[in-house]
Amino acid sequence: IQDALPRIDGILAESETGRLATMAYAMATIIRFLGGQGLREEALTRVLRMPDPATPAPVVARPSMIGGLLLAWTGRVDEARDRLSKLRQRCLDRGEESDLMVTTFHLVVTECWRGNLVDARLLAEDTATRAVQLGTDIPMATALVTQAHVAAHTGDIAEARSAADEALAIFQRGSCVAITVWPKVTLGFLHVSTGDYAAAAAVLGPLVETGVGYGEPRTAPFVSDAVEALIGVGRQTDAATLVDRLPTDGPWPRATAARCRALISAAQGDLEAAAEAATEALREHERLALPFERARTLLVLGQVQRRRRRRAAAAEALTEAARLFETLGTPLWAARAHADLARTTVPAGDGATLTPSERRVAELAAGGMTNRQVAGALFISTRTVEVNLSRIYRKLGIHSRAELGARMAELG
Repeated sequence: IQDALPRIDGILAESETGRLATMAYAMATIIRFLGGQGLREEALTRVLRMPDPATPAPVVARPSMIGGLLLAWTGRVDEARDRLSKLRQRCLDRGEESDLMVTTFHLVVTECWRGNLVDARLLAEDTATRAVQLGTDIPMATALVTQAHVAAHTGDIAEARSAADEALAIFQRGSCVAITVWPKVTLGFLHVSTGDYAAAAAVLGPLVETGVGYGEPRTAPFVSDAVEALIGVGRQTDAATLVDRLPTDGPWPRATAARCRALISAAQGDLEAAAEAATEALREHERLALPFERARTLLVLGQVQRRRRRRAAAAEALTEAARLFETLGTPLWAARAHADLARTTVPAGDGATLTPSERRVAELAAGGMTNRQVAGALFISTRTVEVNLSRIYRKLGIHSRAELGARMAELG
């Protein structure tokens, strides 16, 4: 990025008109954004008004594509969808198959952000068919990562993992490191969706450390998944450092940063701060057409309110989160919301029956997790885990982790 900008600026200085200057200005705008230098509204407006050059040019260098990506990355996903759809149709009309694959991938990601998984699935299937017809590696890998991204959202775990792994293997045979980001982002998201924070941290941790060459995390939005994964494996300091690097120049990054701060505060036991941050994130979501992200924030708020013993508020947030996840067609996340919702009500019993919360702690502890790992996975303090285990041992009439494993196996 730093090497490219002086050369592009040199082209702009030599000529303010013509095809080359138009492409150079659009490229300079997106490269500055990728480099973490933000996006001026007047620059975006100028790019959006630019016509594509009449002569052939790679799709990634065309103002139509650059404008669409900048709209998507700044949360204007409905406008981005319209722009990218028109560009995809032009690629179809002109028989530009390779450019079509790239355009469709970004359109599918945008549709997932919009919550339109039905159209995203159809586009992914069409892309897979075209990749087979082309018969070359890069189109095939692009189609695979497109397929994986949709499958991860729709809860098709085996399909998502297989397609992402295959795409990553193809991309890694090439020379461009940046192109391997999306398969890893998809795998990380899949692992977070299933609650496998150790696997998610293993995939996303290196991306966090290297920054994948970008200074703008919205271009490959894995930060919120990375934060949740790092907290889940007890790396709260690393998670906080990552959140401190997030931009705050728009409602989407502000909503993401606030939700991440809520997770960190909850893991540290500061539930008041966690509730305030999650509520702040929801206010930012009112300005965005990102239903899945809003549902994730509602899930966090519900978890925090449950721990604060605000059961009515927790049930309200979790019920809405579950409704949104179900409407969107994201069953893995709907199941998470329903599981937390079930824990907001303590069933009546004779004192020997574990509550849903106690049972969850018991299951994780019996599975071999340490108290610290259980705390990270459930976003509660280690002290809360210890208190729950004391009650669990008393109710089950046991005195050790070994006995806990045996009793949980008996209980199924």
